[in-house]
Amino acid sequence: MWLDDAALEEFLVNGFYTQKFATNAKVYDDVNVIAINTEACYNANFYLISNRNDPGNQLSWLEDKLTQMEANGETAILIGHHPPASEAALYEWGSRFRVLMDRFQHIVRLSFFGHVHTEEHNALKSWTANKSVGMNFWSGAMTTYSDSYPSFRRFILDEQTMLPLAIETYRLDVLAEDPDFVLDHELSSYYGMTDLSPASFDVLSG
Repeated sequence: MWLDDAALEEFLVNGFYTQKFATNAKVYDDVNVIAINTEACYNANFYLISNRNDPGNQLSWLEDKLTQMEANGETAILIGHHPPASEAALYEWGSRFRVLMDRFQHIVRLSFFGHVHTEEHNALKSWTANKSVGMNFWSGAMTTYSDSYPSFRRFILDEQTMLPLAIETYRLDVLAEDPDFVLDHELSSYYGMTDLSPASFDVLSG
């Protein structure tokens, strides 16, 4: 099972959790996966009319977790469903989230989200300066559409920093006689980027 006992209990109670990052071969004691429940910022969730600021005290919990990780010299990878920076996110919640990502930009190394079914990226801007301090990555989906193939992404990370070295997209041609996933592109090579840092995305987007 993906979740350890403590994370599963936290998820069942609150809908969000944190636990140590692990592969089949290794547990990284200084790297944390933080899963946030972004239904708390989704503007189609009408229950939020009564609480637009911090439903379930999730952002307060996130701040406490990031503060603990900072004190322990740890880093984090953030995952969620609805992108907090999308047009479907409530402004109040998104603003507080952005402030946290700015404050803890040295802790949160990258963030993954879904929902949109398209491959996109979003630069997290500093609250006080006109520069990007982090990246949100939105991947495609296995869903078939008339204008896109089912796809998934593979993120290759530096083991020491947990920063992305390469982002590969694999697609499935459902019309092929013998369909199989094939490499479509690697993001930095496709766009001629020097690396996958926020600064390089600023150059790409400029």
